[in-house]
Amino acid sequence: MEINTFNEFNLSLELLRAIEEMGYVSPTKIQQDAIPVILEGHDVLGKSHTGTGKTAAYGLPMIERLVPNYKMPQALILCPTRELVLQVTEELRKFSKYKEGIKCVPIFGGQSIDHQIQLLKKGCSIVIGTPGRILDHLRRKTLKLKAIDIVVLDEADEMLNMGFKEDIESILSQVNGEHQTLLFSATMPQEILDITKNFQKDPIHVEVQQKQKTINTVKQFYFDVHKAKKIDVIQLLMKMYPSPLTMIFCNTKRTVDEVSDQLIACGIRAVSLHGDMKQSVRTKVLEQFKSQNANVLIASDVAARGLDIDHVDVVINYDLPIEQEFYIHRIGRTGRNGKEGIACTLISGSKEKLQLQRLCKYIRHNIEKGELPTADDVKELYLDQIYQQILTTLAQKEDETMMELMFALRSKGLTDNQIIYALLTQQHQLPNYQDLTLEESEVIRKKAFKNGTEKIHLSIGRKDGVAPNHIVAALAEEAMISSSYIGKIELQKFETVVEVAKEYADKVMTSIDGKTINGVFVEAKPYYSRQNFPKKSKIEPPKKKKALPLKNKHARKR
Repeated sequence: MEINTFNEFNLSLELLRAIEEMGYVSPTKIQQDAIPVILEGHDVLGKSHTGTGKTAAYGLPMIERLVPNYKMPQALILCPTRELVLQVTEELRKFSKYKEGIKCVPIFGGQSIDHQIQLLKKGCSIVIGTPGRILDHLRRKTLKLKAIDIVVLDEADEMLNMGFKEDIESILSQVNGEHQTLLFSATMPQEILDITKNFQKDPIHVEVQQKQKTINTVKQFYFDVHKAKKIDVIQLLMKMYPSPLTMIFCNTKRTVDEVSDQLIACGIRAVSLHGDMKQSVRTKVLEQFKSQNANVLIASDVAARGLDIDHVDVVINYDLPIEQEFYIHRIGRTGRNGKEGIACTLISGSKEKLQLQRLCKYIRHNIEKGELPTADDVKELYLDQIYQQILTTLAQKEDETMMELMFALRSKGLTDNQIIYALLTQQHQLPNYQDLTLEESEVIRKKAFKNGTEKIHLSIGRKDGVAPNHIVAALAEEAMISSSYIGKIELQKFETVVEVAKEYADKVMTSIDGKTINGVFVEAKPYYSRQNFPKKSKIEPPKKKKALPLKNKHARKR
């Protein structure tokens, strides 16, 4: 039987009021199936992906079953990351807004444990935390599980992937007496089935069946581009799909930082998020992104897991994800609540094309090849933005000072067209559309290499904080040639090998030799397979003296 509204559940008026205020209209499939059985007190084994509404599926019936104003925790929720802990806490607080005497306390690492102890001493209804920090409180005896009636494992598969199996089992074994155990996971590996067998009693299986593993509200495209052009492609995509908030996913922390630095250098308000950051920094980054002080967030998979940020319309995969499951979580950041989203994946070369084909098979959905805009398309998009800005300005109240200035300009004999042209030129510097157009530049590149290529060795590498686009820009500028004549770039830790059109190789090498890239002086030489520049070191190690043979007075004289 399909349930169309939350009023059909046996929920209190306080909860229904909060649900309506949050804009929830119809329950999702996981909510329809899980809420009734949780209200009846059954254990639940739920299989659902990100964005299906599982927090409300267990959170609403949980809040309904709690005893208000009870000092000891009655519910315990385990989450894999601090971000998911904060997200779940925020949602539960919104759900319980009109339920007096229901308090939630988040517990996770990277935050003062003394502050958490004080919150627990004051009493709360629900504790939401990461396994490691929950176990820490249990050892200190600052958290007691005597009154726990409901335990939830949220994103159980991710907790197991992060190595929390022993911690989870230790925590569950300390929950005594009759209680309800709810487990939600995107996948069901054997380890989860073992937990179910050992810690759940006749669980009811709830599963969101999907013909394809990604949602229909997300349009998915891929773009096959040269690695050195990925930043240019991202700028193009942001023009094609203007969005208040865009998320970009990378596979490594280093790539996250590199992409962030490059986008900031291009004038884009970008922030980054990865696992090496302190909690205070991560919190600040998320606040900047949510408030739209920064409109682009570059993140690694671990750091982004569990984030719940509204209005993310565009997701860009800078790298193909290492694990196919990560792709589902990444694009699940957009296309939520029935809104349409865009997911773009950047691939380079035949190897990644094969990876993409395997990914399509895994998600049971064909990812279409996207077409990058031409120079005329970019120009049209840019001019349309200016046009919209003008309309917005005209809709506002007239400024008397500006009107006086306009009349003064007319009195000098200037026509309206001359005034408009001067102001538009002063306010808007039109970009070089041809440089931004990658489809056309790839055709030019093929023609540029008709005479073959030569390799140049540069004494600069990743340690110097450079990226391929920095090198392309510097070589093209110093040699005064089109970037189309610069080919493959092998960026290594201490050095770089660059492929250049044969007829320009000498010119590029002599132009860049002794110059700087990103403030670092560069030595350029012809590339030979066995020639390498010496590795750089701030402190040169002292040269060891050759040891002289020891004289042995007992040695036999020849």
